[in-house]
Amino acid sequence: MDAAWPALDSATLHAWKLRSAGSVTRRANSILPLACPDGLSAALSAAVASGVHITLDAAPSPAWLELWWRVDGRGGPAERSIAERILLGAPAIHATAFDTSGRAVGTGRWALAAVAGVGAWGGIYAMAVHTDARRRGMAGNILGVLVAAGRDLGVRELWLMVTAANARAQQLNTRAGFTEAGRCHYRQAPLRVAAGFEARV
Repeated sequence: MDAAWPALDSATLHAWKLRSAGSVTRRANSILPLACPDGLSAALSAAVASGVHITLDAAPSPAWLELWWRVDGRGGPAERSIAERILLGAPAIHATAFDTSGRAVGTGRWALAAVAGVGAWGGIYAMAVHTDARRRGMAGNILGVLVAAGRDLGVRELWLMVTAANARAQQLNTRAGFTEAGRCHYRQAPLRVAAGFEARV
């Protein structure tokens, strides 16, 4: 997965890959174990004190970027610029769904990752649907197109990631034939508040 969503800066420390991308996306700003560690908590502490037209493009179009960032982006122009660099860091197919008026209403990304000793895998990313177009099977259509596009390239092994709280996406992925292979968790240091300021929730 690292090859398909590459961080802008990375380094290896012992059995860990350290990744940084200006705080844009958790995946590109995370620590990746290069082997399954014994005692994960201790190791982490040591490592870090329909009616829709779908087009396919090698690079994200302005319409694709605008919709994906509106649905799933976090930050302003600087963060979006970093996200664009991440998207262009691996060979990929970008699907954009347009409604009958020509408005972009859905996005998806199939990224190629050639893993030494394993072969070519495809990763599904950036699935986003405009709020006005949800509950209409849009995501299923986009996913189906991306899976088919990958097969046309001879890649049949796929992965995707979804949050545990996103039950609808999990149902969609199950219908598409995906099964759970593992789980990950982002650990974050407690928020530090500058002196003189009061933290409120």
